[in-house]
Amino acid sequence: RLGWDAASGEDSLASRLRALAIRAAGFAGDQAVIDEALRRVSAFFAGDRSVFNTDTLRAAFAVAVRAGGRAEFDQVKAYYLDPANPVDQQLAALSSLGFTTDTALLEELFVFALGDRVRNQDLHQAILAVNTHGSNRARLWQWYRDNYAVLAARYRASMSYMGILVRLSVAEFTGAARADEVEAFFAAHDTAKFRRVIDQSLEKIRSNTRWLEKDRADVAAWLAANGY
Repeated sequence: RLGWDAASGEDSLASRLRALAIRAAGFAGDQAVIDEALRRVSAFFAGDRSVFNTDTLRAAFAVAVRAGGRAEFDQVKAYYLDPANPVDQQLAALSSLGFTTDTALLEELFVFALGDRVRNQDLHQAILAVNTHGSNRARLWQWYRDNYAVLAARYRASMSYMGILVRLSVAEFTGAARADEVEAFFAAHDTAKFRRVIDQSLEKIRSNTRWLEKDRADVAAWLAANGY
């Protein structure tokens, strides 16, 4: 119904809904949406900037990085690095890189995020989407732990930023063992300046775990009964 292109007189809510629909359909594996996202991304980087507005650009970058490969990842990364591009679109590109499902590209992203080409205040954008893919969450948490000393030194003047990174790294976990692991790790460090975020993240993990244990069977039965 919404299509890819804005209608005359369309309001901002319709534009954002279109972007949400594109991303949701692409992530759900709708091949027509994936193909069109890849086609438009290719046209965009060939010079046709009319194929997107800011909302659809963000959605299409995300779908292209997730469904594509090295070519799409490198193109989107280069767009972030080009200072001639609008800042909001640069950040849209950076935040799309974490949607990759390619483990080699994910490792490149972790190195890139800590390098000098990503501004300190933008590091969270680089890893923003990593936890949206279940199989990448453990690797993100390991990256955070491995680089904790580096991150703490970098953000020592603004330790609240460490809280942002905590939330991105652990809040989507489920399982009592994961919660205990996270709690034990931070117990060994001085986290007074971002303790509240740690506590909120632990509560979210444990709350999600309780929900999963309580309702897993009912949800599985409903999905099976409805052909999913």
